[in-house]
Amino acid sequence: MTIRIEKQWLVQFLGILPFLLVLPFLYFPKIHPGDTQPWILLLGVLTYVLWRTRCVVSLNGILLGFLSLILLVIVLGDPREGILVREAFILVSLLVFWELAIRDRGRFLHLGLKWVLVLFLLVALLQTAFVTLGFSFPISGRFVAGRGGVPSLACEPAMLGTIGSIITMYLLDRGDSLYWALPGVFLVVLSGSLSGILFIVFPMLHRRMRKVALWVFPFVLTLVCLSIFSSGFKLTSRLDHLIERGISPTSLLADHSTNYRAGHVVYSIKNAWQTLNFEEERPFSKAYNDSADRSETYIPTGDDGILTFGGEMFYYFGWFGFVLLAFVYLSGIGRANAGPLHYCFVTCLFLNPVSFAVPYFVFYLVGIRKTWRTSEPDPIDGGYSRAC
Repeated sequence: MTIRIEKQWLVQFLGILPFLLVLPFLYFPKIHPGDTQPWILLLGVLTYVLWRTRCVVSLNGILLGFLSLILLVIVLGDPREGILVREAFILVSLLVFWELAIRDRGRFLHLGLKWVLVLFLLVALLQTAFVTLGFSFPISGRFVAGRGGVPSLACEPAMLGTIGSIITMYLLDRGDSLYWALPGVFLVVLSGSLSGILFIVFPMLHRRMRKVALWVFPFVLTLVCLSIFSSGFKLTSRLDHLIERGISPTSLLADHSTNYRAGHVVYSIKNAWQTLNFEEERPFSKAYNDSADRSETYIPTGDDGILTFGGEMFYYFGWFGFVLLAFVYLSGIGRANAGPLHYCFVTCLFLNPVSFAVPYFVFYLVGIRKTWRTSEPDPIDGGYSRAC
């Protein structure tokens, strides 16, 4: 019986292994002009079809698939241009990765996330070293030397910080070794992103981090100080400039990236009722730029990309997008470690662009169910009992 269980475990691991290996490559190799490349989704769909498991589909997956179909119809009928590929990618990804996480039941995907964390960190360290020494290094994502940190294999430094925080929170929730929190935190600092560094707060407040707070907090503080003040180890000038100007709302909004993100959050909240009812007929860039000009505070944007996941759902899908967000938000029910910190973290992710990081976002959302922790191994399936 033991041999059979181990054989089934190996068969299932080999079935998902190609997906785990491709998991870091959401942006590179780049063939599509946007931030979302097809590689991980194509492997995800293939794995969804071929990966052997008893749990074929979950009830939540059926509901999510039905809702995604409705939203795709809305996207096809929307007269505003430039959103079809991006929004279709998000909806299909939500469904496929959700079902993969449910099937996985916490067995293999955490290995893929550790692989992502290690590879992203190695590439980020190489990029940082090359840039600091004045050598040329192929930067896969958007990078401005001296302004922000490195993007590693992500599309931009801010998204690298978001991915690092999501993976770190997932591994902490799952109960993996606390040593995995250190490369996650280090990756966020290497991103040099103001929004990314703010996300460090969530792993640091995790209940499991209290055990090592006395030495982790000084470690993080040292990294941030080196990033700001050390000329030999400086990762970004943005924190340095912020401190020189003085930390205030005015100085924060003087940074273009921060200004864009704050403006999109404010716009999404102020115009929520209008967008929920599909009253805005203009492309987002025109609607937002008109609002930014009137405010005299925010900088006009140059494209239709919305830098908040919640605002994106509201603007393009109305009340159906609100239902999707509610579904995602309430998915924490029945999840291990779904306390106030989890819901605060998810809320902040809603206020952040997460379309590029959808696989990691979904894996964190599904997390580790309490029933999975207590289930007995199933000798037929080779894993946990069938309770999807």
